[in-house]
Amino acid sequence: MWEQTIQQLNNKTVIGEEQMKKLRSQVNILVVDDDVQGRLDESLRNCGYSNVTIMRDIERIPDVERFQLVLIDIHGIGTKLNANGQPLEFQGLSLAEEIKRMYP
Repeated sequence: MWEQTIQQLNNKTVIGEEQMKKLRSQVNILVVDDDVQGRLDESLRNCGYSNVTIMRDIERIPDVERFQLVLIDIHGIGTKLNANGQPLEFQGLSLAEEIKRMYP
């Protein structure tokens, strides 16, 4: 796990625009959002992130394994994961907790 303090971050060298562009093109981002009007994926692409996938909900936690960054809406998501047909107790928050547990 990669953790740093604020003081350590202040001592880092600022990377150039070309290196930042390369990094943005390499990260795989998943946006889980049931709101089709939100268009967060388009905003991320406009910022240079080219590997952005959007899902309206997640049916299986392992579906997120290939992504380095997962952005999750907190309302209306996680409705397909509970076997008894009921949504997860805290919807997107429960989903985020489960993803963090499985992929720390």
